[in-house]
Amino acid sequence: RLNVIFSKVGRRIAIANYRKILIVWIRWTAVKRSERRGIVPHEYSKGLDAWDAWWETHKKDVALQKYVIIRGNEHKVMRAWQQWKIYLGFRREKNSRIAMAKRHYLKTHCGKFFSE
Repeated sequence: RLNVIFSKVGRRIAIANYRKILIVWIRWTAVKRSERRGIVPHEYSKGLDAWDAWWETHKKDVALQKYVIIRGNEHKVMRAWQQWKIYLGFRREKNSRIAMAKRHYLKTHCGKFFSE
């Protein structure tokens, strides 16, 4: 008799857990579908702990993704500007070395040729 009672209670608990899992899955698919379509997801009422925990982390993840996209674009521009300044520095250094080499060549080689 006790086995039958526990098996009925166990079945009820299992059914309640499956029901919660199904509700979370239905909400999750609705949120993902609305995000794919570009619609603001529906705000569900509180009370389901698994859903509340997932929803809070999901909102934080979405906010972080938007922040990363914005900061990533800013970083690309900043990095390009830094690379441009480095390139200009190398060009100036190369041009100054070429000018110094030309002066040295004219002074050493052409000076001897013109003086003879």
